[in-house]
Amino acid sequence: MEGKTIRIHQAIILKLLLVSFSFGTDVCISLKNPFPEPYLTYALRNTIERVFLQAGVKLSCKEDAQKVEVDVLELKENPVGFSPFQRANIYELGLSFNLRFKDEEKNYSLRVSHSLPSGAEGDRGRRFAIDDALNIIYPKLLEDLMRRYKHADKF
Repeated sequence: MEGKTIRIHQAIILKLLLVSFSFGTDVCISLKNPFPEPYLTYALRNTIERVFLQAGVKLSCKEDAQKVEVDVLELKENPVGFSPFQRANIYELGLSFNLRFKDEEKNYSLRVSHSLPSGAEGDRGRRFAIDDALNIIYPKLLEDLMRRYKHADKF
């Protein structure tokens, strides 16, 4: 009975070691944002890092880490609604970016609306729209990365 327990413990330890090695993939993320919107850089980097970590990938810029480039392709704000005083107060924010691996490129694009009831709110509406867009894209990002990194040995 005791020998069987030891073998079970050894099997569990071996499985845990294999799982820890399978998640040993290192990825180095570089982000390029040509638009003068620092909040987009901040929010996109946080989202991308979070989705890679949730997919079971370690973030590290060691020499042997795979490089993943994130390029913001579009950040466009178009007025779509006007107040009775003929001032734009509803905007459509278009955001698109891509993830470039050494062997593959994935594109993501989305449009969300936001409003500015008064000019006193500054860029708060745009920040909320960026967060909304990234939260909507997040499940698709996670699905793509989980599919890509299902087996770290194929990395």
